[in-house]
Amino acid sequence: MNKYVMEFKKFILNENKAYLGEKIGDILSALHNLKEMSPNLGILKISKMANTIVDQIRRILHSDWTGDKKSLLNLQSIGTSIAKSIDKKQDLLETIESATQEMEELSADLGIPVNSVATPPEAPPEATTPVL
Repeated sequence: MNKYVMEFKKFILNENKAYLGEKIGDILSALHNLKEMSPNLGILKISKMANTIVDQIRRILHSDWTGDKKSLLNLQSIGTSIAKSIDKKQDLLETIESATQEMEELSADLGIPVNSVATPPEAPPEATTPVL
C-alpha cells in the first residue's frame, strides 16, 4: 500500500477515536451531573434523565464507526444496564454509579482525560520564611 494511503488511514482512525472520545466525554458529564443532582430529584425525574443518557448512547451506537469495536461493545453494555435498571425499577442510583465508573475506564482506555472539575485543587506548598 502507498505510504500516503496508510497515513491517511491512520489519520481517519485517530479522528474517529477523538470524535468517539468527545461523545463519551459528553455522556460521562451527563452521568456526573445526574449523580450530583440525584439527592434533590425524585425517582421519576432521575429515570427520565437516565433515559435521556441511554438515548445518547443509542445515537452513538447507531452511527457508522470503523475500528474500535471493543469500546462500542462496552458502551452498549453500559447503556443496556441503565435501560434494564429503569425498566425493572432496580436501584437506579447504584447503576448510575457503576456506569460512571465504567465510562471513566472507557474514557481512560481511549486516552481521553477524565474531567476533574469536582476534585479539590491541590494546595500550593507553604513557603517558610526564616524567623529573625
